[in-house]
Amino acid sequence: MLVESRQTDEHRPVERDWLIPVFVIVAVEMAVAMLVSSHVGFPAPPFLSYFILATVVSGTIGIAVLLIYLAMLARAGETRPIARLSGHSTRVAFIYFGFVLVAMQMASLTGLKSTLTLVAPFWADPMLADLDAAIFFGDPWKISHALFGWATPFIDIAYLFWIPLKFVVIIFVLSAPASRLKSQAMISYALIWAVLGMVAAYPMSSAGPVFFQDITGSERFAPLLTNLEGTVALNTASILWANYDSGQIAFGSGISAMPSMHVAIALWMALVARGYSPFFGLIAFLYFAIILIGSVHLAWHYALDGIVSSVFVLLIWKIAVTHKWFGRNVEQTAS
Repeated sequence: MLVESRQTDEHRPVERDWLIPVFVIVAVEMAVAMLVSSHVGFPAPPFLSYFILATVVSGTIGIAVLLIYLAMLARAGETRPIARLSGHSTRVAFIYFGFVLVAMQMASLTGLKSTLTLVAPFWADPMLADLDAAIFFGDPWKISHALFGWATPFIDIAYLFWIPLKFVVIIFVLSAPASRLKSQAMISYALIWAVLGMVAAYPMSSAGPVFFQDITGSERFAPLLTNLEGTVALNTASILWANYDSGQIAFGSGISAMPSMHVAIALWMALVARGYSPFFGLIAFLYFAIILIGSVHLAWHYALDGIVSSVFVLLIWKIAVTHKWFGRNVEQTAS
């Protein structure tokens, strides 16, 4: 007997299947971020700045797409372009709402990461470094640089592209028609940031090898930082530490190593890409491998940060597609 999913007109996926759960998750995060900031006397998370940014970015992209679409309609001889456009208004609204929710979650996480050490001061770095060394029979970065030291500039640039690639995938998913996969992608994205970025970061508060000396006073990772002189990663780390040291909240500010969100979202992108296209899925998994290695290679993370993140992402990916989320829309039948 095979179990297969059959979509009927009555049970077909709709946009609110992902929008409502994501809205709830983000609303909880926003509330927690505001409560934590208020409790420790820290400035409120930058919700307005991120909202404006989301509106400007989505508006710019929307205008560009609109102009291209109008040009295509004109070329096809469409006599009622406004009527054609109005038929897409609901879908555009869902895309915009989704983009705003992503931005509000980013603002919440920026606030939570910035207040992390006020609630849970960095303590886990020596333990994570020692566990890494025990598992890999030495510091993992030494293995990475022995094998891929020649590729440091490439890994540095690949790591830099994580942010634009993440938004490309998010925009693609938001623009895609409603489906089980779209809902799984959006719900899992929100859960990954909530579970790993909000819940898991506090009990394992750590800064990462790049800040090891600043936190502990030990020069254990000084040779690694010497290898990385002139890289974007090291320059970015200097900016992050300056923001941390001054107690300011800036775009993307906040320091937290365990678990690795770069690795987590890279794996999420790979899972999403595989769902839509096996070919692009393969490319995305190769990129995930680069980020996983790069997180250690560029001194951002301990190897355990990426391993723990990957395990959680796979679990969340499965949880996000259970019947609890989709039972109303997808009818499971046996044949």
